[in-house]
Amino acid sequence: MAESGSGITNALAWWGAVVSTGLGALRVVELLRDRAKVVVSYKTGWRVTPNLFGYDPTKDYIVITVTNRGRRPVTITTVGGITKEKGQQDFVLHDSFTQGSGELAEGKAATYLIEQALVDLGKLKWFVAYDMTDRMYRCNVRARDTKR
Repeated sequence: MAESGSGITNALAWWGAVVSTGLGALRVVELLRDRAKVVVSYKTGWRVTPNLFGYDPTKDYIVITVTNRGRRPVTITTVGGITKEKGQQDFVLHDSFTQGSGELAEGKAATYLIEQALVDLGKLKWFVAYDMTDRMYRCNVRARDTKR
C-alpha cells in the first residue's frame, strides 16, 4: 500500500513539474513578445511642400521616423543623432521639443525632420530615439547616404 501511494505522489510531482515548466516557458514567450519594439529609420533628400510649419520647400530634409512595432505603448521623449568621434557634437532635433513627448501606440509612428545641409552624414553614427525610461533605440547611418 505504501508503494502505490508513493507512485501516485511521484506521478503528481512529475505532473506538477511538467506543468510549471510549461507555464514558465509560456510566460517567457509572453515577456519577449510584449517587450518594446521601437524601430528608428530615416530617408534623405525629401522636400516639404507646400510651405508647411515653417519648412522651406526649396531645401532637402532628412525624415526620421520612429515606429512602435511592439504591443505596448511607448512614450518617445527625444530624437537626435550621435556622431562617430568623441569631440564631435551630438544633437537633438528641434521637432523633439516642438512636438513634445509623444506616446506611440501599437503600430503607430512619429516623424521628425531636420534640414539635410545641417547634418554631415559622414560623421554621423546613429539616429536615435529615447523613451520615457531613457532606453535608446537607434538606426545606423548607411555609408551610401554619406556620399550625397
